[in-house]
Amino acid sequence: MTARVLLDCDGVLSDFMGGVMPLINSILETSYTVDDVTEFSFAAALKLTPDQASAVKRSIGRTPRLAANLNVYPGAVDGVRRIREIAEIYVVTSSWDSNETWEFDRKAWLKRHFDIGHHDIVFTAAKHICVGDVFVDDRTETLAKWLEHHPTGTAVQWQTPHNRRDRWNGWSTNSWDELFRIVEFVRPFGTEVVA
Repeated sequence: MTARVLLDCDGVLSDFMGGVMPLINSILETSYTVDDVTEFSFAAALKLTPDQASAVKRSIGRTPRLAANLNVYPGAVDGVRRIREIAEIYVVTSSWDSNETWEFDRKAWLKRHFDIGHHDIVFTAAKHICVGDVFVDDRTETLAKWLEHHPTGTAVQWQTPHNRRDRWNGWSTNSWDELFRIVEFVRPFGTEVVA
């Protein structure tokens, strides 16, 4: 039996912030970069007013095909391909509810770039309900909640500019080689191999 790996999409596979930054800058007439987003909430990181944050979120909701046009992070395609050789992969991702094409576009995007079909995708913000041996996400709070519900599992924080200040004592990487090694040494049901 192989390990089951649960991968987040935005921030791990797809460059969500890179995709929405032009919207933010267009609406606010600013010149922010992805590196300016130093916490998970881009609105908090950029110190947006409630009205500015609402305007940006409405724009994300109204932008058709946004999820279909996000860039793939460098190394992600090869990284996922390698891990699929030794483990089952499921993508566990939140939907942008106000964007009517988000889920359709996300499924098409994952199929096009990673050959991950709709049956291997779970849309939920309650990621802690998903059972796996390894869970990879860029949101530290989500990892902590998942680990509370799956204490024998392995939670891996995918390092990004927006989580570098977070307190996290577990695995943390943005290297597909390192993630491969982590998955390689995890037995199904969350039991790590003792060296």
